[in-house]
Amino acid sequence: MLVGMGRQRALVVLMLAGALGVVGLMTSSSAHGDEKVIERGPITAVTAPGAGSSRSVGWVYRGHLEDGEFLEASANVHHVERFAEHGRFFGTSAMVGLLERAAVQVTELHGPARLNVGELSQEGGGDVIGHRSHENGRDVDVGFYLLDDDGNSVEPERFVRIGGSGRGGDGEQRVTFDTARNWAFIEALVTDETSPVQMVFVSRSIRRRLVRWARAQGVDPEIVERAEWTLIPPEGVARHDDHFHVRIYCEPGEREACYDRGPYWQWVPESHVPQEAELLPRYWPHD
Repeated sequence: MLVGMGRQRALVVLMLAGALGVVGLMTSSSAHGDEKVIERGPITAVTAPGAGSSRSVGWVYRGHLEDGEFLEASANVHHVERFAEHGRFFGTSAMVGLLERAAVQVTELHGPARLNVGELSQEGGGDVIGHRSHENGRDVDVGFYLLDDDGNSVEPERFVRIGGSGRGGDGEQRVTFDTARNWAFIEALVTDETSPVQMVFVSRSIRRRLVRWARAQGVDPEIVERAEWTLIPPEGVARHDDHFHVRIYCEPGEREACYDRGPYWQWVPESHVPQEAELLPRYWPHD
């Protein structure tokens, strides 16, 4: 487990600045098996070549983006129609690379299905209507992987709210939360060492569903624990029951101009943790 790792990196309990206000982290829930168990190997990290020339400047809620990279629609990436007209698919090279790698990994594990991407940042960054962050290329909203009643992957025209039953509505069509693919996406994020993820904001019910499913599948407990810390239910704002809001850390070479604050998780590479970071004792509860 993470508490036994050689590197004694502490975890920060904090007031989350920027887009999403105060958060409360749910305690763990017991596992239940509602899917076929998938045989898994040992924990692995997704890696890729270094980032390009993009530069994230300032805070996620007050900043801009230099030489941002456009996330292209592809065989693995879908631009959700509700957001396509605005073209806010610009991010840092690190963020774009992360999403492309994660989308490929989901397809390799579970067959063809495209990642439903909402918005990153606008070209050049800055204020984005409808968001309190997304200003410097390190935030992205990603719709859930969904299935129709025949088990086929669905690409919705907008984000779809998913209830506690794992079901939701896409217009006249009812859809089901694709737990296997959504977990594969989260696993790809929390094991990526090239572009380490700081937070994934999502509703309590979705977080619970993913963690329970992963445990039932026999996923490496270290990966499950990473997901438990990273998946954060926001408080005081939209509950994020129709998408994941993913945020990554500043890149090491951006530190003079790019600002973020903790938590800096135990598994985050040393290169991504600023020397002046204040590390507090870990005391968020688990049961």
